[in-house]
Amino acid sequence: MPRIPWYIWLSVIGVTSATIGAQWDISWHRSIGRDSFWTPAHIAIQLCGVIAGITCGYLILWVFGGICG
Repeated sequence: MPRIPWYIWLSVIGVTSATIGAQWDISWHRSIGRDSFWTPAHIAIQLCGVIAGITCGYLILWVFGGICG
């Protein structure tokens, strides 16, 4: 069985975080109303962006022979 690279697992975590965070945020807005930028739902959505940035940055450096390759 082939080994799944860490960046694939990290991408799955990021997508899951965004999906859960978006649903949570929508229900929060419907039940409570407007909120601040630093609610747990927003942090879950932001986590996806951070994970995507780290993963894509690594892959770009790896593919083009940067410091990671």
